[in-house]
Amino acid sequence: MKYLLFLITLLCVCKQAQSQTNWISKEDSLGNLLFRETNVSRQDQQTWQFFVKETGYISPLNLMQRVANQVNDKQIDTLPRLKKTVLHLLISDNQKNLLEKSSDGLKLYIFNFSNKQVAVPSIGTAPQSLIEYIFAENKWIVLRRKAGWLCRKPLPKIHFLPNTVSCYNISPVNQENGTISLKYKFMMTYNNQSIESNQITIKLYPNQLQRLLEENNMPK
Repeated sequence: MKYLLFLITLLCVCKQAQSQTNWISKEDSLGNLLFRETNVSRQDQQTWQFFVKETGYISPLNLMQRVANQVNDKQIDTLPRLKKTVLHLLISDNQKNLLEKSSDGLKLYIFNFSNKQVAVPSIGTAPQSLIEYIFAENKWIVLRRKAGWLCRKPLPKIHFLPNTVSCYNISPVNQENGTISLKYKFMMTYNNQSIESNQITIKLYPNQLQRLLEENNMPK
């Protein structure tokens, strides 16, 4: 397997000369070579990380709601200073336990600090307007959106109860072995106003950033 990965790396380096990489084609051909022809599972972490590193692949945004609890003032005191607007977004990187004992990746907390129930259009169990951003090339660019975010049909609504906090698992985006550190945040809209989370730092592989820049018409 190591010899195969070495040969594929040489092939990928040769193709880097193209000014605009055909990422989808690269994804298909490398995926076919790594997973279909060799019967290696995508659960094999070494092979999967190689695939991500070479193709610049970033998984779709998925937010899975885990729990909704009453806001506890003692817990809030341990968090970064929060602007107590109607809705507030907070990203936890789980280096420190925040609202629950867990360490399985990035989490997004949505607080409703009001004494009223707040309803927002949703896709699944998460607000439709949630968008991830990274700071690259001196500007904030979209990293991922929820699938279906352009839908113009009336959407079901998710209800945030008064004085509660909802916790979401964020589908993997941070690469532990990534070599590029970038500022990262969430934004959403409510009542025509933008709500912005805190910023944390995540890591990506160079090809992931290059692919994002090209897809945003910002060649590096």
